[in-house]
Amino acid sequence: MKYYSLKELSSRRGLFQADVRRPYGFERPESSTKMSSRAYAAVAPDLESIVVADDAEMTDVLSLANMTGQGLLVSGRARAVLDRHRLMPHQWFPATVLPPGGWQGGARATAYHWLHLVSFTSHIDYPNSKFHFDRTSERKGEEVSLATEEEYLSNKEKFSIKALLIKPTVEMSGLDLVTFLGFAPHIFASERLVGALKTEGITGLEYHGTDILMS
Repeated sequence: MKYYSLKELSSRRGLFQADVRRPYGFERPESSTKMSSRAYAAVAPDLESIVVADDAEMTDVLSLANMTGQGLLVSGRARAVLDRHRLMPHQWFPATVLPPGGWQGGARATAYHWLHLVSFTSHIDYPNSKFHFDRTSERKGEEVSLATEEEYLSNKEKFSIKALLIKPTVEMSGLDLVTFLGFAPHIFASERLVGALKTEGITGLEYHGTDILMS
């Protein structure tokens, strides 16, 4: 199955940036800054009244500032497409988005959804995947063999280890949306899912073919 990496347009062009209202209370347990890409959320994040930046547009997928977890902020249209496909284990949380200017001029909030994803490193077939040290290591470019996730986590240079090829475990192969944060910074979408997103005219995403993920 062919995969693509997903990227919000804003992550490259500085557009479509959403931001939570202020004052917000970033130290609260439900703050978006308390989300983790390593764990499912025990408390629903407060994603009420997100305001799109003045120079941006209301697209189906928005890049969310002040979010420390990994995932996607999507419209109801985009969620409907995602819900028809096989996603990795995930959480959905409600959000509301306001157009540029916020509540000024009687603007109405639009319902969005935060798709929270947790790194899937426990579901990698390590012996059949390939890894190397990136440029942050003195061993940059050198391949490294990993037999298990425990071996990866115990490696003193684990933050410098990136994937050249990821093969998911058998029970998790064939997913339409998955992420392996740590080894690769992307959210991966299958060709099937990308085709559906394009057919439905979902806006705010760009797609890049990749050979990192093998399924």
